[in-house]
Amino acid sequence: SVPLSAQAKGLQNVQWAGRLEILQHDPIVIVDAAHNRASARYLAESLTQLFSAKPFILVFGAKGDKDISGMMEELLPIVDTLIVTQAVDARAENPDQIVSKARQVRPDLSISIVPTVADALRQGIVLAGSKGLVCATGSLYIVGEVRTELGIGPGEFAPAVRRQPSHTTVKD
Repeated sequence: SVPLSAQAKGLQNVQWAGRLEILQHDPIVIVDAAHNRASARYLAESLTQLFSAKPFILVFGAKGDKDISGMMEELLPIVDTLIVTQAVDARAENPDQIVSKARQVRPDLSISIVPTVADALRQGIVLAGSKGLVCATGSLYIVGEVRTELGIGPGEFAPAVRRQPSHTTVKD
């Protein structure tokens, strides 16, 4: 039998590429491969429970056959700005369609369309400032392009995962 304290310590050290993966700090950049309503709900709950960084910038793109409206309903209540982008994927949803669905959920939200994932990430980092949080989600393609943009290859983990700056508030 493994003691509960050892189990907890082991879980704290688990890394799963593309799932609540912290890629950098200052600002915090997280990727998550949420691509349906249930995983978007889990992502929103996890981010709310774990982080209090503000502003919260969401970089989002998804395939056209996904429940984008459902994902927007789960994610948009917790974000300050939405940046819609499109991964290099023939099945990616048109950003205008995503914006239309987002406006149905949060008509007041600041939303922009940025054509490439790399540029969307850069804009998100600028908007977040040093104390904010950028989360890129909606598809594995978005996650992969963000990881590539930050110089993290397949099968690699970001060195930032092990370092937590003092301003990063992780809730108890």
